[in-house]
Amino acid sequence: MKEWFSSGDILAVGSPALPADMSNLNKHVLALGWRADRHRARLSTRQGGGWEYHLSLLPLDVQSRLIAAEQAGDQNAHAALSSMAWKAFESLPQKAKDEAAARLAIIDRIDALSLQFGRQVAVASIGAETGTPVRTLYRWLETADRVARADRLAALAPQRKGRTATADCDPRAWDYLVADYLRKSQPAFEACHGRMLDAAREHGWGPIPSAKTLKRRLDAQFPPSVQTLARKGAKAAGAIYPHQTRDRSIFHAMEAVNADGHRFDVFVRWQDGSVGRVMMTAFQDLYSGMIVAHRLDRSENWTAVRLCLADMIETYGIPDHVVFDNGRHFASHWLTNGAKTRFRFKMRDDKPDGVLVALGVQVHFATPYHGQAKPIERAFRDMCEEIAKHPRLEGAYTGNSPTAKPDNYGSRAIPIDTFAALVKAEIARHNAKAGRRAAVCNGRSFADTFAASFEAPDTLIRARQAESDEAR
Repeated sequence: MKEWFSSGDILAVGSPALPADMSNLNKHVLALGWRADRHRARLSTRQGGGWEYHLSLLPLDVQSRLIAAEQAGDQNAHAALSSMAWKAFESLPQKAKDEAAARLAIIDRIDALSLQFGRQVAVASIGAETGTPVRTLYRWLETADRVARADRLAALAPQRKGRTATADCDPRAWDYLVADYLRKSQPAFEACHGRMLDAAREHGWGPIPSAKTLKRRLDAQFPPSVQTLARKGAKAAGAIYPHQTRDRSIFHAMEAVNADGHRFDVFVRWQDGSVGRVMMTAFQDLYSGMIVAHRLDRSENWTAVRLCLADMIETYGIPDHVVFDNGRHFASHWLTNGAKTRFRFKMRDDKPDGVLVALGVQVHFATPYHGQAKPIERAFRDMCEEIAKHPRLEGAYTGNSPTAKPDNYGSRAIPIDTFAALVKAEIARHNAKAGRRAAVCNGRSFADTFAASFEAPDTLIRARQAESDEAR
């Protein structure tokens, strides 16, 4: 005997002991506090959700009517189902009816053949003859076996469903679920749904659809980008969009460069006997990707940047554009005072223009905390493998974090002169490595790509070394 009944089941018996419509019934239920009785009221797990009430919670007249309806239903269930199946069959288009007739003909042939050879042989034979998968035939046979022979045609009709109505959900429960789920803590949906159900029982919210229905509704209402923004932040939301491919062909060699600092994960011994890690300041040509200058020092400072800049200009000339990191050493007044796009420091009219501004170089500052804005970061990643983990530095490698120290951590420190020579050689090898996949390289090395553009007759570079040599 069925013991739990939904609001729809209760309204269907038409008892005068309860209101006759859903709205007033819900008000009546809330007024009597039925949903607070945790032993005799529960949220339905069926599709569509809502509340269910135990038979013992209902008035006697309602109980008697429900019991009578259940008993009568057992006797009339077959007739009712048969009638519903044929009504649905009559509403189908002729194409669906013809398909049902074709399925019935196949089932009849299987039944006839099964009398002589058994069902398994019959299914295999008819499946091979008609091209119907065996699994599909067994599914049709299962459907046909569940109904009377006279109802087989209606039961075998294709059940293609269109759009269904949206399940109702109490707006208070929905708002609770959305607010809980779309948090930076990134709680699991199942945990949020469980907390919402507890709140619904406590406050009498209803109806409540199933968890799967609510998750589908949430995904439909809030696209992945919105959920990522709410749960993980703007940086993670930006990462879901396709990357932009840089077009370097708009430049020529030494038209634009970018610079940054990189601290090697290597212990070196300085000339004064102290041991520490070493910082490299490097400039990279944006057209070819070649490292055009570098300097080593104990720390990042504007002097190292200035000397590295001087090395580049003396060797290759003055660029038109330079992209800098937002560090204090790059934004120094001595280098960039007068530039309009600095993120650091105020403009000082009482100070002269920085070196780059005086040279007519347009300074650009990369977005802070956004490594993708500086192409040289990609070269630094290679150097972590090619230099910091070089076999000649075995024992001096520190690991890239305090939790990633090698077993031989601190067992050796490399003399700075030895390390500087290795860095120079490895950067030259990095520049000369063939097979680069950038569009402007087309399989050439960074150095070859740079040279082809640098030596082109239409490439204009201010104060290039070749001109200074001719002047001498």
